[in-house]
Amino acid sequence: MAHEINNPLAGVVQNIAVLENRLLNPESNIKNIEAARAAKLDLEALKKYLNDRKLIEIIESIRISGLRISSIISNMLNFSRKDDMFKINTLHELIDSSLILAATDFNIEQKFDFKAIEIVKDFNSKEIKLNCNKAEIQQVLLNIFHNAAQAMILGNTETPKIIITTSIEGSRVVIEIKDNGPGISSKDKEDVLKPFFSTENRPNGTGLGLSIADYIITNHNGELFIESELKDGVKVVITLPYEGA
Repeated sequence: MAHEINNPLAGVVQNIAVLENRLLNPESNIKNIEAARAAKLDLEALKKYLNDRKLIEIIESIRISGLRISSIISNMLNFSRKDDMFKINTLHELIDSSLILAATDFNIEQKFDFKAIEIVKDFNSKEIKLNCNKAEIQQVLLNIFHNAAQAMILGNTETPKIIITTSIEGSRVVIEIKDNGPGISSKDKEDVLKPFFSTENRPNGTGLGLSIADYIITNHNGELFIESELKDGVKVVITLPYEGA
């Protein structure tokens, strides 16, 4: 099944790259210029239209989403060889790279741009090392960032903010990701890690994001749990084995 998804997905990603090149960098190819002249198309006017209508961001978001799907499928295929994929990584670099990827998250229907969220980093002063699968931990962080962003936009949060805290407690690394969205009730907290869980404030559900995150963290000998109260945001807490500084 994964291979059957990968083949058409590769075509989508490849064609998006071609689309980006022809629309965003038309001057890079003489054939683009000739076609524009034949159609009496003003390339500068086209660029302005693409910019004003945020089509550049949308195309980039499609490309990044395709790559993320490809990464998820690749991870699923490699779960049986999990130990071969584990390497020493720096936690704060993983968080920073995940935030860069999350910054491409753009939803035209909800008029939402991840870059509009204030990100506060309260990192431990030590360079924390993790023995982990880099792609999987990045996927966990991306899923959490995405769910926090969705909750804040659907909850009409005026000044959306995500606070990321890292610390060391004995032999464990603790990562806390707190948003200032609408939060969830104590009752709903019990079910929030279930696939496609939804609440009144999140009618479209959480998809598979948090359930996959929980599965990955468990496979890393860690724990993931949720702290939240209504109107007080959500805090996702992750603990993982500490490999030293």
